[in-house]
Amino acid sequence: MSQSTTSVDLKRKGSSLQDNSWLQLFGTGISRDFKKSKSTSHATYLKHHITESGEVVEIITDDVDFAPYDYDGQIRRCQQRIQEGFARETYEMKIQTLKAQKAAVQGLKAQYRGRSWEVIQRIGSLQIIAAHLEERGDPLGELPNVYAIIWAYENGQLQWDDNATYWCQGRMIAGPSPFSWDDFRSLNTQENRGHGGFWVEGIFPLAPSQKAMIWMSPAHTEMGIPEVPMIIRLDASIGAHEINRQDHTGKPFPMFISRFQDDTGSDFMTIRQNDMHELMGNDIQISPAPMAHLMGYSTIALADGRISVVMIISLEVNMQGTDEQGNFAYMHPSWTTVPCGVFDRVGPGAEPMAPGGSSRLAGPFLRSMFYVGSAPGIPYHHLYAGSERQALLDLLPTAPEGSAGPPRFRVPPVGANWAPNPATGFYAPSASMGERGIVPPNARGA
Repeated sequence: MSQSTTSVDLKRKGSSLQDNSWLQLFGTGISRDFKKSKSTSHATYLKHHITESGEVVEIITDDVDFAPYDYDGQIRRCQQRIQEGFARETYEMKIQTLKAQKAAVQGLKAQYRGRSWEVIQRIGSLQIIAAHLEERGDPLGELPNVYAIIWAYENGQLQWDDNATYWCQGRMIAGPSPFSWDDFRSLNTQENRGHGGFWVEGIFPLAPSQKAMIWMSPAHTEMGIPEVPMIIRLDASIGAHEINRQDHTGKPFPMFISRFQDDTGSDFMTIRQNDMHELMGNDIQISPAPMAHLMGYSTIALADGRISVVMIISLEVNMQGTDEQGNFAYMHPSWTTVPCGVFDRVGPGAEPMAPGGSSRLAGPFLRSMFYVGSAPGIPYHHLYAGSERQALLDLLPTAPEGSAGPPRFRVPPVGANWAPNPATGFYAPSASMGERGIVPPNARGA
């Protein structure tokens, strides 16, 4: 597949959408036609809203009653507000932004005519991943899979739905079908992979279950983000192939216990590359990554708007808790297999990450598997978890009357993404995800 086949020219101009084609392609079923909206806009109503104390409140709404891609409706709403004399300059600027967004999406639709919005977005993500792998020399041999998947989406041979497909050496070897960890284990073999990597394309639903254990977060960091004690390991499930349960020397893969930030916005667990290396045991001597557990790569949107790329591997995860006697216990009787992102710095010359690098994120595991809660006014914003509903209720404290209050100001975290200056060898803070926390071999100071 040629490079030109997978490139996207975002400047390419497409024909305008007509009539209802926009809603047919991008509508979510909850879009509200502007003509059916209330004659008085939300902003106008809220502008004249009077509280019980007699105070007149002005509130600007972000038009949450419109579907995200209903640009025409949002533009007309802005025009109505301008006519009403409400924040004229603000909504004139917003109209220009909405028109630019609409034009960009129309151009993409014209470029990928007949493709769903999900497929178009997925093609864009795969192109970012391809550029990431090209820059790094494709250390795990995944580019043939990425190119082939992009081609399949572009030519209508693959859809973005609830099914998964499995890829090796630039070809689909199974699917589309509902994702199964058993399928992943049976298909991700050395014979199928050859000299390349394995790739799962699609969605990975999980089916959790519960058992009665409890956990309460300790006092935590200055940021006030709870840190969850997670236990992870490479696949050691009973149903796995024997080769997946031990390294090449015959030793079981080690378990890794650490604190993970409970970031409720993360779609999957993330770890650092040196964490992955520790999980590999002696296999780190023969491979830069656990190939039998490799699922591909994914883009992630960071809080500041940047897009980064992470390697995806399969891990088994459990959580450290206590039983009714206060003794150490696994929160769940069995381990759960999950996809996990690894901040990608593999290949020749890669070094362990320096302190201050990317945070480990717990992902959705905690809330998918357990009952989770908090109580108002409790110091340090403790987080509580129980494997049964009653266990959580018994664990939650009773907050004193009137103890609820606004969050306390907290000192900003001390730390940065330290990266070396190639000219001096000294460390300097870096905002680049690609330079995050790499230790130089000749660092002379910090």
